[in-house]
Amino acid sequence: MNNSISLIISFYNESKNIHPLVEEIEKLKKNNKFLKEVILVDNGSKDDTGEILKQICYQYSYIFVHNENSYGYGDGYFSGIKKASSTYILMNHSDLQFSFDIVNEFNVILDTKEIFSCFVKRTGRTKISSLKTLIARTLCMIIFHHYVPEVNGQPKLFPKKIFNNISLYPRGYAFDLFIFKLLKKNNIPIKWFYNKELPRLEGVSSWSKSFKNQFYNLLKYLKEANLIKKIVE
Repeated sequence: MNNSISLIISFYNESKNIHPLVEEIEKLKKNNKFLKEVILVDNGSKDDTGEILKQICYQYSYIFVHNENSYGYGDGYFSGIKKASSTYILMNHSDLQFSFDIVNEFNVILDTKEIFSCFVKRTGRTKISSLKTLIARTLCMIIFHHYVPEVNGQPKLFPKKIFNNISLYPRGYAFDLFIFKLLKKNNIPIKWFYNKELPRLEGVSSWSKSFKNQFYNLLKYLKEANLIKKIVE
C-alpha cells in the first residue's frame, strides 16, 4: 500500500484561528503529495467554532467531526483518528504555534516506504515553560521507570495502525505521551526534528492560567500517565 497522510486538527473555542489556519493547510496540500485528507474536529466548543468549521469543511472538501461535549484534548484527536483512512496520521494544534513547514522533511522518509514516526522537539520556549515540562517529564519517568523525552511538540506523524484495536485511551493532555508509548510498544522508530514554538495569536492555554489551574492539570496528566502504563505495559 502506498503511503498517505490524514491531517487531523482538533479545535476547542478557536474560532479566530480557523481562517489563517486553513490558509496554512491549503499551502501544505499544494506542496505535499502524500496528504490525502484533512479532518477538522470541533471538540465540544462553546463558541461558533463548530459552525465555522462545518462551513470550511464543505467549502474545501475536508472531513468534519463534531464532538457534542469536550472531555479533553485526547478525545478530539482520537475522534479524528477513527475517521481517518490513510496509512499515516499527521497531527497539529489549532493555535498556530507550530508551522507546517517541517512536514516537508517528513516526506523524504515517506518516500522510502520505511515504517516510522516523526516527533518534534520544541525550541524558542521560555525558561518557565521548559521547567514545567521538565517537572512533568521527571514525574513520568518515575511512573514508567525509564527515560521520557519531551513529546508535546507539533506537528507529529505516526502510522495509524498503532491505534488498531485501541478503545481505552487518555482523554486529556497525556494523549501525545500515549502515542509515544504505543510507538515504543510496536517497535516503530521515532525520528526527531526541531520546530520553533510561536506565541499564540488568540486565546490562552489552560496550562498558562493560574497556578491552581496548572497544578490541577499536572495532577490530571499524571493520573493519565498511570492509565497509559496500565494500557500499554
